[in-house]
Amino acid sequence: MKPSFVLHFLGLILGLTSAAAFGQTDKPSADRPDAPYTVGIHNLRVHLSDRGEIVAMDVGDKLTPVTATANTQVGECRDAGQTTSRRIAGGGVAFTRTLSRPSDGRTFTVTETFTPASDSIRWEVEITDAGGPWSAPIQTVLRYPAGDKTRLWSAWADPRNGSLASTPREELIAQGIVPRAKESGNWADPLVPIEPLDAKLSYGAPPYTYEKPQLHIIPDHHDVFCLPLVSLMEPEADTAVSLVLCPEDLILDLTLTTGRDGTARFDRLFHRIGNGQTLRFRMDLVCHAADPRAAIGWMHRRYADFFLPPNPRAHDIAGTGSYSNSTEFDQQKMRDMAYNVYWRASFDFPYMGMFLPPVAPNVQWNSFRNVMTSIDEMSRFSKSMRERGFHVLSYFNVTEFGTAIKFPPPESFDVPEDKLWSDANAFLYTKLRDAMLMVPAGQTSLPNYKPGAPFWTWCAAVAMDPGEPVYRDFLLDQARRHIELLPADDGICIDRMDWLRIYNLDRDDGVSWFDDKPARSLRVSWRDLMDRLGPLMHAADKTIFCNNHDKRIEILRHADGIYDEFTNSGRALNTIAMLGVTKPVMGWTNHAEEMQPDADAFFQKYLYMGVFPMSPFSGNDHSIQPTPWVERQHLDYGPLMKLMRHKQWVLQPHCVETPDANAKANLFRVADGFVVPVVYADDATEVRVKLGRFASVAQTRDLTIRAVQPGVKDPVEVNHRWVGDDLELTVPVHRGCAMVHLRIGN
Repeated sequence: MKPSFVLHFLGLILGLTSAAAFGQTDKPSADRPDAPYTVGIHNLRVHLSDRGEIVAMDVGDKLTPVTATANTQVGECRDAGQTTSRRIAGGGVAFTRTLSRPSDGRTFTVTETFTPASDSIRWEVEITDAGGPWSAPIQTVLRYPAGDKTRLWSAWADPRNGSLASTPREELIAQGIVPRAKESGNWADPLVPIEPLDAKLSYGAPPYTYEKPQLHIIPDHHDVFCLPLVSLMEPEADTAVSLVLCPEDLILDLTLTTGRDGTARFDRLFHRIGNGQTLRFRMDLVCHAADPRAAIGWMHRRYADFFLPPNPRAHDIAGTGSYSNSTEFDQQKMRDMAYNVYWRASFDFPYMGMFLPPVAPNVQWNSFRNVMTSIDEMSRFSKSMRERGFHVLSYFNVTEFGTAIKFPPPESFDVPEDKLWSDANAFLYTKLRDAMLMVPAGQTSLPNYKPGAPFWTWCAAVAMDPGEPVYRDFLLDQARRHIELLPADDGICIDRMDWLRIYNLDRDDGVSWFDDKPARSLRVSWRDLMDRLGPLMHAADKTIFCNNHDKRIEILRHADGIYDEFTNSGRALNTIAMLGVTKPVMGWTNHAEEMQPDADAFFQKYLYMGVFPMSPFSGNDHSIQPTPWVERQHLDYGPLMKLMRHKQWVLQPHCVETPDANAKANLFRVADGFVVPVVYADDATEVRVKLGRFASVAQTRDLTIRAVQPGVKDPVEVNHRWVGDDLELTVPVHRGCAMVHLRIGN
């Protein structure tokens, strides 16, 4: 047999093997009359019809043809004319087409541009309509030809959606979705790609509608995703295609609908079309390894400002935390639990929103919890905590104001101007009334809310729109007072971000269209406020933490860290962990029962996700209290949690694996090297862990490697060996767990 024939035959075999790893394949675009345009990079090409629709892709390093298609749709609108196209510099192409509305035939234009970037294909959509305002779902549809081995992934709160919601536990264990452990928080591993399924997910939180308002929402939803991306993966070929929306764009409400056939559709809701404005949306098609870390990693590199803390000092603050009004505690015991941060639940303010009244530092007032206090007293406590090596975050809230608010408002107030602050009703109605969030007149479908009345919240406070200039400026003034008068505070933690889902029909942000009316989205209000509040706080070396009920990456652009109130659900734990891959993240425990029946399972999900649980601190408000048993568990895991400080996820694909599938492991970069939480090893005494290409990741082989185990006083040596660039560990575990510390140098 001639060598040339042998090489040709082997090439055919290798080509067939590569193609078979994908769901379905297709002939190269060069032979396709329906794809006159091609835009591509080294590992991804898209082939475009003369209407600007993707009709095929070539995927992976070998550019294997795949019958994946994609296009933009605007509700039920249809084409109403010819599509024009033009080549653009850099190898891109732009298409402009005319669409018509089915209701009245009115036309508008959609321009789509496809441009090669260094590691993606940038896809931009512009919608222009000269007529009056309206709205329809603006859809981006990816149709991927899913095969038996294809897997689906997004940054979901819980992979158990669609048919997986009713899948037996043993089957979920076999797939790696849930650990082989007793129930503790109903947790599922969000990093496991699954078979494509029929499901609908909401971005950050379910959309606010009159039919299903879900006011005062608790973020315990399984059908939520926190990063605007979706991935279709081929594990056998180690290739994936991701569609990633740009977080720099305004995203109002967004849903992701997936299908068993590999379809993935984003629906952008409540955006205003018309008035001669041009709506712009950007996204990227990305080809990468078949690992969720690769998808997150691409987004992290492209949009680093959304993932990194603007004030890196936030990492010094992180640790287990409290939400307390107590000032007395056993310092060494708390240090042994990795305790580091005190979120004030002392409710020093006279009422919600008036966090630091406009009085001299030594002037006392009656606080919300009916205790006399002053700015001087608050400052002394912060200073004493700093001297003891702990950190203080002051309570802050940008969407609620007042206590015992009356409505309708009193006709007059017998309060002098310099004392208005002392009366919540007087201050609200004379200074901030324009910012009150009101139930729309005629809207009777909201339970427990009257049309024309305020949206009420706890202790008869009212919901507020932080985008209203008078209230926005008041909040900024409160922040300036914190900076000036509480110098030992490390910053603020912003509560009650659930109200950001609401649309204020009494205002117009120029971009929202809700209930067929102009409105102001409170997400737009938040962006306007934070573009001012973030730089103000950071210029003073202060930090901003958020209790982010709305689990979205762009909302956290100016946030330095997360202190989440709902990680007891497991689902909130997953979303804040992925939002905080390189930010400090702290969670919440309501009571000891949430640690039962398996305290090890409770702590190990936190370690795996890189999140600090809450400390059992005296005086904790609606959160875990110290008992001998609770303290013992936290002391057992304290040394492991200490090693997580300054944690940053390593996002290289396949950087950490457990070859025997008898445990779970993650890999974090820390100040002096790396840590590997090895968890859920059940009854095993040791676990094999492979750190893929670790020599390249660490940039050294000079490592000291020890394992810290829960309830075991001294670290133990870890047997290891280098296999090429990979580092293989044999990790001794206790109670199914160990935190491996790979310290660089000695």
